[in-house]
Amino acid sequence: MRVSWLLSASGIANWARFVILPEISLVYLNQFDQAFIECIQTEEYMHVYNAIIVLKEILPVFPLVVVQPCGTDIDKAIDQLLEREQRGDLKILGKAYVNSSLDLYMPLNFSI
Repeated sequence: MRVSWLLSASGIANWARFVILPEISLVYLNQFDQAFIECIQTEEYMHVYNAIIVLKEILPVFPLVVVQPCGTDIDKAIDQLLEREQRGDLKILGKAYVNSSLDLYMPLNFSI
C-alpha cells in the first residue's frame, strides 16, 4: 500500500468508510433483529405471519449467525411461538422456517 494513497483526501475518506461500515451494519442488524422479534412475540396474526414470511425469504442473508448472535434470539422467539401458538397455519409456517434455518446453518463436523 502506498503512503500517498493514505495521505490523499479521497484515501482517508475511503478508509473512514471502511472502518465505520461494520459498526453501521451491526446497528442495522440489531434493529432488524429487534423488529422481527417484536413482530413474532405479538399476538396479532398478520404481524407474526408477515415476519415469518419475510424471514423465510431473506434466510440466505439474514440472520448471519456466524457474524452476530441475533439469529439465536430469533430462533428462541420462533420456538416460544411454536410452544404457545394454537393456530395451525402459523405453527406450520414456523416449523418450515425452523427446518429451513437448520438446513442452511447446519454445524460443520470437522472430525479427523
